[in-house]
Amino acid sequence: MSRAPFLLLIAVGLLCPSSAVGQPSSRPSRPLVILDLDPAGTSAVGFPAVAADGASVALVESASDLSGAASFGVSFVRVSDGATILEVPITAVDQDGRARRLPATHGRTAWARARFVNAELARGGYRPLAQLKQIGEQPRWAGAGMRARYDERNGKLAILGARGVVRARLGRRQVSCGMELEPGRVVRRPAEVIAVHGDAATGVALLTYGLRYASCMCNDDVAHLPARLSR
Repeated sequence: MSRAPFLLLIAVGLLCPSSAVGQPSSRPSRPLVILDLDPAGTSAVGFPAVAADGASVALVESASDLSGAASFGVSFVRVSDGATILEVPITAVDQDGRARRLPATHGRTAWARARFVNAELARGGYRPLAQLKQIGEQPRWAGAGMRARYDERNGKLAILGARGVVRARLGRRQVSCGMELEPGRVVRRPAEVIAVHGDAATGVALLTYGLRYASCMCNDDVAHLPARLSR
């Protein structure tokens, strides 16, 4: 890059100790939205995150396309049923890089909306979820006091830990990227497990799954499934 972006950390009386966006020296102790002087450079550290009481998780929602249009926001999702309880769009730009107008419900500017999200994160005592590491080439993961395994043939997933187990079945997903389909074809593929996160203290697990596309002209089709281990 020709210039080093000057990052302003929007927090409630607290600055993140690392200013290297996307390359923190260690896992941050708390999630934080970081707003660049150019709103299109908005990023975050410490996500996904879980509330201190384990009732909800916070997720970064970002999207972009080849035209240059992009958006960035944070969603708070209830663990018990996966419902979105709060959604805060922070920035959005059009294909020319011009800021798009967003609802002012949580602040009239991107700065105000970032402050609102960081205040919610601090109020709920959110902390980063740990990402389980994949074991070899097998669809198995371990970490955060949990183990996970996935059978792509039948879509069955199991996450186990001291607090119990989560079992789910991931259905086959229809390919929606036209670049990967011949005209008139409909293809369904097994869902891929993209990441598994967990928190030993609350027993909360978060599965990120969907389809990854080989074409650079397609956005990955990704969904999140929060759950709590139980006996």
